[in-house]
Amino acid sequence: MKLGHKLIVTLLAMIVPCLMTAAIRVEHYAKKDGLAGTVVSDILHDSRGYIWIGTWEGLSRFDGKEFINYSEGDATEIPYLHNRVMRVYEDALGNVWVMMYDDRLFRLNRRTDRFDRMAEVFPDFQNVRMYNPVFTATGDVWAEVRGTGAIHFMTDSLTNALSSEMVPLVGQAINFLYEDRHGTVWAATDKRLSVLKSDSLNFNTLADHHDVRAVAEAGDKVIWGSADGSIIEYDYKTGRNKIVPLLHNTPVTSLSVSPDGKTLYIATSRSGLYRYDLADARLSQIFDTPASIDRLFTDSFGLVWIITRQPGVMMYDPDTRDVMTFTQEVTPSSYEPASDIVEKDGEVWVAMTGGGFGKYDRATGRLDYFHNDPSKPGDMSNVVLQFAVSSPDVVWLSTHLRGIDRVTSVDDKVSHTWIKDRPSSLVDNEVKSFFLDGDTTVLIGTKAGYLYDYSISGRLLDTYSTDTRGEPIGRVYSICRDSDGDIWLGTRGNGILRVTGLGADAVSTRYNHDPADKFSISSDEIQSIIIDRLGRMWIGTYGGGVNLAVRDGSSGNVRFLSAANSMKGYPIASCGKVRSLAAQRDGTVWAGTTEGLVALVYDDDSKDVKARVYRQDGDNHASLSADDIVTVYVDSRDVLWVGTMTGGLNRYEGTEGGKPKFTVYSTANGLPSNHIKSITEDKSGNLWIATDENIVMFNNETQAFSVYLEDSDPANTIFSENAAIVLPDGDPLFGANNGCYRVDNFRKSAESAGSLQLVVTSVSIDGKDTSPRVNPDMEAYIPESGVVKLPSRQSTLTVKVNALNYSLQNRVRYRYMIKGVNNDEWVNCGTENTITLSGLPSGENTLVVRAMLSDDPEKWEECTLSIIVPSAWWATWWFWLLVVAVIAAGVVLFRYLHREKRNLAAAAVSGGDNAPAESPRKTIVFEPGKIALDDDEDEKFVTNLLAWMEENYSNPEMKIDNMVNSSGLGRTSFYNKLKTLADTSPVEFVIDFRMKKAKMFIENTNKTIAEIAYLTGYLDPHYFTRAFKNRYGETPTQYRKHYCGGAQAEEGEKTDSGTEA
Repeated sequence: MKLGHKLIVTLLAMIVPCLMTAAIRVEHYAKKDGLAGTVVSDILHDSRGYIWIGTWEGLSRFDGKEFINYSEGDATEIPYLHNRVMRVYEDALGNVWVMMYDDRLFRLNRRTDRFDRMAEVFPDFQNVRMYNPVFTATGDVWAEVRGTGAIHFMTDSLTNALSSEMVPLVGQAINFLYEDRHGTVWAATDKRLSVLKSDSLNFNTLADHHDVRAVAEAGDKVIWGSADGSIIEYDYKTGRNKIVPLLHNTPVTSLSVSPDGKTLYIATSRSGLYRYDLADARLSQIFDTPASIDRLFTDSFGLVWIITRQPGVMMYDPDTRDVMTFTQEVTPSSYEPASDIVEKDGEVWVAMTGGGFGKYDRATGRLDYFHNDPSKPGDMSNVVLQFAVSSPDVVWLSTHLRGIDRVTSVDDKVSHTWIKDRPSSLVDNEVKSFFLDGDTTVLIGTKAGYLYDYSISGRLLDTYSTDTRGEPIGRVYSICRDSDGDIWLGTRGNGILRVTGLGADAVSTRYNHDPADKFSISSDEIQSIIIDRLGRMWIGTYGGGVNLAVRDGSSGNVRFLSAANSMKGYPIASCGKVRSLAAQRDGTVWAGTTEGLVALVYDDDSKDVKARVYRQDGDNHASLSADDIVTVYVDSRDVLWVGTMTGGLNRYEGTEGGKPKFTVYSTANGLPSNHIKSITEDKSGNLWIATDENIVMFNNETQAFSVYLEDSDPANTIFSENAAIVLPDGDPLFGANNGCYRVDNFRKSAESAGSLQLVVTSVSIDGKDTSPRVNPDMEAYIPESGVVKLPSRQSTLTVKVNALNYSLQNRVRYRYMIKGVNNDEWVNCGTENTITLSGLPSGENTLVVRAMLSDDPEKWEECTLSIIVPSAWWATWWFWLLVVAVIAAGVVLFRYLHREKRNLAAAAVSGGDNAPAESPRKTIVFEPGKIALDDDEDEKFVTNLLAWMEENYSNPEMKIDNMVNSSGLGRTSFYNKLKTLADTSPVEFVIDFRMKKAKMFIENTNKTIAEIAYLTGYLDPHYFTRAFKNRYGETPTQYRKHYCGGAQAEEGEKTDSGTEA
């Protein structure tokens, strides 16, 4: 299902005394994105994590990625069910209930994923209208039936079956229904309080002749407010009740209790708000107003929120005794949305009367616009008709613009810092190099030719633009410190600047290219400077190749070895433009160039290097993915990583069969781009990578990428080449064209402590949804039951999972395994949440799916699905019963034929003419033997199959699906026919065919074992040798010796060295 349009909104909010940036991500969903309808009537975030959206065109369930719609209406053939949903609820057992436009209540059975036939549950359903349902802690549902009483729906917790009863309340009008903390269900009516259900009370009514309008609880007390201004208390602890006439015929409209349970707030219809001290029974007025107060809400901090019919919302602070009114400008003003207040994790969200929406800021005491100021172009609408809060970071809104918005508050875990707040040039903020000088300072070089000295905390210590002689430093692209403590600055265009000493005593020495001196630096375009394990300094230049700085023994002067003098082994003609250098522990120096990767081994005696160039090789699928190398990096495990311009990230695995082997990671593996700019490593061994416009973390354990700028606006941000370090506190720091980007690594990793809410969202068999809602052959909803039974061993199972934590959903990675299969090996899925399985063994299999953030793979969540696969037909009881019957019949037939044969023989001896002629049978060679075929169709099948194999067996890319397609049969029919004729599977047939061919080559040719491996479709001769030995008990060479012997075997051995090592 196509998802909504994504919009990043960045706003500046002035909060004294500092200026801070807040950002949100808004994803809008409409009917074209899969939503059932555009007019949204209600939003519910259920206990499992799903978002339910009631619309005028049906009910939608959303998991953050895909909509599932329940909008069949009349097509369900459920009496009185239609699509116009007004409210959505969830009961304690997880069933979803919807109140329809015509005041009928329906239940969506969670175990069947279908709406129940309510007319069968309650016979008079056609004539009943229901209002203000109450959902109890036990899973029961009560609803008001006006003029009659209350209807009670009961759910069997084991079967989820629904039943009902009517509880009449004659002569009473129900104001509301209420379940208290003790499980008692009350009906507050215009005449009294009626007990509808209770396990602890022994009376049926309370407070006769009182019109009860409001309720609250304080400890063991249930407190009611009436239309005559009385307060009615029932104390479960003492079993007593009392009625206190407080307000003298002033109707009570709402009650609320302070978090400590000591203060009762009383709202009235015409005399404002009161506070009542429950301990000493003191009553005081907070404020007076002729306007009716419709609702009170006391938050977890004790603030009392007051909803009236006037625009906005009021708030009373009991600590300061202040009463505040919050309002917002609203456009358009013609809408009159209902007000609502929701608290989630201590944060209060308010939809105001008449329009206006925001989150209360406890630090400032303000209820500001939530990115929805009508005066600001591009802001959202603040005419909020429906909303639900998933977490402090995610809120779901439906405004007058229709549809639904998923609004995610972006916590700036990636902070951006400008080098110069008021730049005079575009390059003033373009960072080209970093150097971490101990644990205290960071040197930062910019393209503008400045060198900045910062403390680790970010305080600017000093700025340099000239050397000690007053000459411009130049554009510093690389920085390092040698064993003597000297700082070396590599510049683009100004050569190398060496700084010895500190402060006023500092001395700088410049090294430039001198055409007259072949031992000068080979180019002034310095890209990279590194110190290897032996303390040798290597310099990569853009145009002059690689240089090695050496000191003259007598004078101490620095000379530079390069291709211009003794390093004749360096491939300067093709690899002169060096972008990056890295060194491994064995002394190998790697140079990333514009035309390939160069491995250098230095020989101190000859002052030369041995070089090997690695490039993309179309004939080697494990070769380097691209020749244009941007960055090279050796991590703490001594593993070489190569970042390319267009080929993504490469990990060097060494050589195999004399050829280099690289593992390639690209956009197909989760990278946002294949253009890699910088690589660095944190203390946990994670790689931090800058692509052209993004920051990515690669977890070496999970092999998963996490994109870190997906929640920010990367517009106009281009990251620099080879400008990345990890600070002492573990935070990665990257340079870009607009300053520095720092990732709060600790804060980002800590998020993984939260629940990911991993669930199975859907299950399909052979492409068909298994939900009973759309598949009448199914009885149970598999994501709820946790068990799926496959119809056959050939069935393909598709399972979708999702993490319903909407704050972290985009960063979750998945992996799965089948217990007991493939040694419980985990299969990494990355961000892909669809798992497809086939060929599972017979019996009960358990699919285990694990979700995690790649930041912290040790913290994960799992869900399981039991998969029952039927036994093969030959392993069933009825098959063996048939076998017994066939054997018995065979014995009888054998005896009969044997007797007839003797009779015929006797007749022939006596000269009879009745001996029958033997009918001819066809035989066909079918490796590994011959099979007699009586059926022309079987003969055609086998002949075509063998012909196809002759044409394709040497192709290493041969696919079983192509072999099946060539037969003209379906996959299942092909498998069954091959099994019947050859008693083998397609894979085993191919292996057997290739092995027979290999034996033929060994027996009849002098080809090497490696050549035979390639001829029979094996890319790896070592793998071929192992496979041959597994099948025949000896290696190909051993077989050749014992079969051929003599000269032929010796001839073959000459070229097989290493193949069977």
